[in-house]
Amino acid sequence: MKAAYILVGVLVVVLVALAVIYAQATGQLQQLSEELKKTKEDNEALKTQISTLEKTAEQLKSALAQREEEIKKLQQQLQQAPAAPRGLVYAAVREGKTLYAYVIDPTTNQLIAKVDLNSTLGPELRDALMATLLALERPSTVEVWTPRYFLPDLPYFIVLFENPKGSFAALIDRYTFREVKVIKTHDTYTRQYGGITPDGRYLVISQRQAQRVVIIDLQTFTVVKTVELDANPCDAAPSPDGKYFFIPVRSDKDPKKPEYTLVLEVPTGREVARYYFKRPGEETYTEPSMTYWSYYKPNYGILQGEARPYEAVLEIDVKTGTAKLTKEVSYPSIAYMAVENPAREEVAVVVSEFGLYVRSLPPDYRVLKEVKLVPDYLKTAVQGVYSPDGRYFYLAGSGGLVVLDTSTWTVVKHFKADAALWALSIPSGEWLKLYGK
Repeated sequence: MKAAYILVGVLVVVLVALAVIYAQATGQLQQLSEELKKTKEDNEALKTQISTLEKTAEQLKSALAQREEEIKKLQQQLQQAPAAPRGLVYAAVREGKTLYAYVIDPTTNQLIAKVDLNSTLGPELRDALMATLLALERPSTVEVWTPRYFLPDLPYFIVLFENPKGSFAALIDRYTFREVKVIKTHDTYTRQYGGITPDGRYLVISQRQAQRVVIIDLQTFTVVKTVELDANPCDAAPSPDGKYFFIPVRSDKDPKKPEYTLVLEVPTGREVARYYFKRPGEETYTEPSMTYWSYYKPNYGILQGEARPYEAVLEIDVKTGTAKLTKEVSYPSIAYMAVENPAREEVAVVVSEFGLYVRSLPPDYRVLKEVKLVPDYLKTAVQGVYSPDGRYFYLAGSGGLVVLDTSTWTVVKHFKADAALWALSIPSGEWLKLYGK
């Protein structure tokens, strides 16, 4: 009996232990079931994320393929497109009886081309250039002129020339140096001076003896406006925005004629402002001859006179239609032109029997440097231009072409020749300053 009780007790203990184990196993099983359920949910969420990422990757892959195709097309276009024009310096130079075009790389000042213009230009323009370079009796009935300021990146040069048959504007291809078009601007010799708007759209020609200004549309090569004057215009300098031209008007020693500076709107030819140096009947002559319109200080213009070695600074307000004299300076000989450095604020003035005067900007316009180049390098200075980066200045005249380092204003090269008539920088420093930055 006692043994039976012991057996029952053991069975009870075993059953209790089994119950405890069962309960623990059931709890663990439930926990595992919940963890499995959560794992399945996490897997489903991960599958959704993977599917979304796969779709995004496909979209990115498609976009990348499209970009690669666009890049390939752009590369093909760049290969087919002509090389971007670089700034070069050009000069018309006479060596003996031969007329050359010098093409200079302004980064090295090496002569990269020397073109015999006797074989490329037509006889009338060639003869006019040669006659000017030979300095025939003045006033000659054969003459040339090149626009000097704000030269845009046109595929051609513009040379104004005239002879007893009339006055003309010749377009010269920059690469072949052959005439591509000749526009007749007047029926007789008249002494022409021209300027081009910075965008290359309009050519404005002052016709001195004809007493008129002609505006030519360079897209159609037609005269769109002629402005008749009461005296003799002698230059044409564009405003930095190309909307106006600054023109000196002289009497050529005729006491009945006035002398003044004139601001005209382009292309309408409307008079905007005028400043008198001399009125009809007065006999104190200035003979305003050349002008320059400052692009650093667009409310100022610079004017040279030929009655004496003289230069004037005028303040121009196109809104109010006024121009007033703010400063007058003098030189040891006649000043032929002024031009600004595209890299820093300074003005170089070409003085015929001296060389260069370097000045600060108007209205102060004080002398920064005097650079004497006549007679050691040139017999006379005629025209000059800065390189596109403003590092060098090229001065043309009787005796050739002188290259100066503008940081020291010392001569770094001298292209010796009988004469150099003009020096041009295309794209010019001015053009780069306005449109390249």
